[in-house]
Order: sequence, then C-alpha cells, then structure tokens
Amino acid sequence: MPLLDAIDAIARFESGRQWTIGYSGINLNGFPLTALGFPIWAGVQTKWGITHAAGGLQFEPGTWNRYGEMLQSWNFSQATQKAIGSLCFAHEGFQPWAPYNPKLAAFITANGGPSAFGLIPL
Repeated sequence: MPLLDAIDAIARFESGRQWTIGYSGINLNGFPLTALGFPIWAGVQTKWGITHAAGGLQFEPGTWNRYGEMLQSWNFSQATQKAIGSLCFAHEGFQPWAPYNPKLAAFITANGGPSAFGLIPL
C-alpha cells in the first residue's frame, strides 16, 4: 500500500491548501516578511492565545524560524513552505499540527495512523 502524502494532508486540514493565508483566513498577500521569509502580521486571538499561524501548513513563527534557518529560506512561496514542512515533518511528525487540529488527527487515525504517511518528493 503506498504511503499517503503527509504534507498534502496537513495543508488540506490546516488551510484548505491555501498558501497565502493567516489563521482564520486572513489574506497575507503583500505583508512584509522577516529575514527568513515569514509574514509579519498581528495574528489573531484563539483559545490558546494569540496565533501568528500562516501559510498552507499554518506555521507558527518559531517553527518556521527553526527549520527556515536550516534551509536558509528567504520567501514564503508554496515551494519554500513545502520544503520547510517536509523538514519539520521529518523531525517531528504530526506533532506541530495534529494536537491542535481534531479533523487532521481523525484523518490520520482513520487512515492507519502516522506510519501510513510519508513525504512526497517536492
């Protein structure tokens, strides 16, 4: 049985595969970027506090910075998001996403658990 694409699953449940949005659907096109390419925006209040989650994989700035520095990212393109997401997934699996996204967690479980997912080459 082939492995499912983890990055696509995360993007599907985190943002509906929209690569330029902030949490709650805010359009981040045209926002300035940090030196590592992450959008600078005010964020929104959630039950966990203020989030600055952004992009197709809804990265938080700390996660983006940790892996973006390894890849020397400088933009927020879909390709860069996928590359950083792949590196993050290789190190942490679904941990940065599934605990905060019940629909993603249910999808993972319904499809055989984390071992059913792999990374699809970029």
